Amino acid sequence: LSLNKKASKLNDIVNEALRNLGSERFKKVKVEKNVDESMYIHVDPLYIYKVILNVIINALEAMNGKGELTIRSEKKGAYAILSLKDTGCGMSKEFIQQRLFKPFQSTKTKGLGIGLYQCRTIVEAHLGTIEASSEVGVGTEFVVKLPLVK
Repeated sequence: LSLNKKASKLNDIVNEALRNLGSERFKKVKVEKNVDESMYIHVDPLYIYKVILNVIINALEAMNGKGELTIRSEKKGAYAILSLKDTGCGMSKEFIQQRLFKPFQSTKTKGLGIGLYQCRTIVEAHLGTIEASSEVGVGTEFVVKLPLVK
């Protein structure tokens, strides 16, 4: 993974991902976004864009086009914490622990199971973390932790 890291506005990357999805996908989804305008992260913006886009698309698919997606950020120490929480179908604790970030594992009938595996690889290459918590029938939250610009 060859990274071209630079100071990037987290809010701009999130907005770009939301913009590129198109309004059609969001018709019945309420998106609440509260991402710190002044938060700069030290990342390769293209790779982090791909991670955020992947998590948003997964959320939209899990909600079957309707529900609520909440995107928030906060600073904790030297890190930006980005939370993406949906009201979709959710996942079992067993699936999260044993299969979620593994390659070729998917809950989707046509899923390849490489999206979240790649997301974790990208985030870890940036010295960050990505974690999920979920409840079946309630929804899922992904938390991405990335280094702030020093």
